[in-house]
Amino acid sequence: DECTWQGITCEPREGGVVVGLELKAEKLEGELPNELGGLKDLKELILDGNKINGTIPQQIGNLKNLETLCLNKNRLEGNLPKEIKQLDLLRELELESNRFLNGTIPTELGFLTNLEVLLLGYNSFSGLIPVELGGLSSVVMLGLQFNSFNGPIPVQLASLPNLEELHLTGNDLNSTIPEEFGSTPNLLTLSVENNELSGTIEEDSGICNIGFIYIDCDEIDSKCSPNKGNVIGNHCAEPGQV
Repeated sequence: DECTWQGITCEPREGGVVVGLELKAEKLEGELPNELGGLKDLKELILDGNKINGTIPQQIGNLKNLETLCLNKNRLEGNLPKEIKQLDLLRELELESNRFLNGTIPTELGFLTNLEVLLLGYNSFSGLIPVELGGLSSVVMLGLQFNSFNGPIPVQLASLPNLEELHLTGNDLNSTIPEEFGSTPNLLTLSVENNELSGTIEEDSGICNIGFIYIDCDEIDSKCSPNKGNVIGNHCAEPGQV
């Protein structure tokens, strides 16, 4: 009976339906099997900290009841399958620190309106950050740091009503920080250092009211009051400095 196996959670109906699979740091190796798509009732798939390689199978899109997909700290590679857009109930998508996940972010990710956490940092994704991510109306934490994204920061991200943390550090983003982030209602942390950004944050900008702003002050001229202590990064003034 698989419902007695370690890391498996079942619901009692119909003799036991597998709804959860959580095996963190269990030294799992090999590829994710296509047959995974047959676990139609699965709500949680958490396999962080293993040695899983290969690509994420397209069959992942069959897991229509999935709410949590966490595959951080593995050895996954290749592109994100567009089929992820079929996971309408998904609330957490965490794929950090796989290093060989690459290609562009599927624009279809923007359809996941229940998504609260999207963590894609420490990989090899590239290209533009899709403007469609502005459709993630429930997202609270968005982590795209330490990839190879280029182009401007999409202004659409500033319209995310529930966004609290936006991490864009360590990419090749250029242009300026969109002024609209000063009006993002719940934004507490904005991290954009180690990019190719420029421009000025004026003293009366709403950006100065964000809880923590991580920038390179030798590239972005911050006129925010140093006494707030919320502007942090290379060459930034400390509280009390003029």
